[in-house]
Amino acid sequence: MTCPTTYFEGKSVKWLFFCFRRKGFLLSLVFLSTLTNGYSGAKLDKPIKNFKTLMFNDKGYRSWEISGREGLYINDNLVEIKDMHLQTFHGDQQGTLESTVLSPTATLFVKEHVMQGEKEIKILGQDYSVEGEDWKWNGSQKKFWINKSVKVEFTQKEIVTF
Repeated sequence: MTCPTTYFEGKSVKWLFFCFRRKGFLLSLVFLSTLTNGYSGAKLDKPIKNFKTLMFNDKGYRSWEISGREGLYINDNLVEIKDMHLQTFHGDQQGTLESTVLSPTATLFVKEHVMQGEKEIKILGQDYSVEGEDWKWNGSQKKFWINKSVKVEFTQKEIVTF
């Protein structure tokens, strides 16, 4: 199994790949660690700066890409993210972008492919934008739930008739 590349701000760093295979998806998370006497569970008490990690579907095409100013590893299933930037893709050969999602903070539940946040969220699609607070995203289902202060704007330029 091959893990995709994760990028940092052009610095040479030591890193360790954790790969999870679940429901046809390959998720790679990269964490800084000091490797001593082999890996027996790294304790990561400092955030990863300026990270980006990719998720691929079972056909090998990009499904989503997440980046942030900081990512703090809490445990094998929990990562806290500051200045979260998520891009979702159709999962096709062209790498067609579905949406761009921005939030100042997010909590990623790795094993469930779920992310949530209490602060504001902004979702930008080709013909729409959505804003709100207190949100949840299920990456496997490709669904968002926004519970407070929801504002939706459609920007479709063509009129569709049936």
